[in-house]
Amino acid sequence: MSKHCGVVAMGLLAESGIIQTAPLCEIEAYNRIEGFGIFVTVRVVGRVSLLELTQQEPYIKAVCRELSDVIPPNLDLPNMVAGNIENFMLLLSSMQFQLNEATSTASSSSSYNTRLYSYEDDDDDDDDVDYHNMDRISLFR
Repeated sequence: MSKHCGVVAMGLLAESGIIQTAPLCEIEAYNRIEGFGIFVTVRVVGRVSLLELTQQEPYIKAVCRELSDVIPPNLDLPNMVAGNIENFMLLLSSMQFQLNEATSTASSSSSYNTRLYSYEDDDDDDDDVDYHNMDRISLFR
């Protein structure tokens, strides 16, 4: 805490290596608990670009350069984009839930339809009729 002025970067590791841009975080609070380690509360205050790694064991230490983003004069567009992303994620989650419900309902009703139409039929006068689809069509009329 005293060596780095309470500032850390959160390095993200990928299959191809470490990601070159990382969030710069300020340590707001920490609590050392015997047997568990240290619980830390951090707050992101900026972004950094990784220049070089200076240490890898027991933790990664690197030389970084802080990136400063240009803040647009009007934040309406970024706020609208963020709101649209949030609404899209909610819609996507809702649609996934509805799809899972429909899939489970369809699998249980298909077993019902299989039992309903799986009888022995010796005559060949109606073999070209698809009872399963006819039942679905009658549901939507």
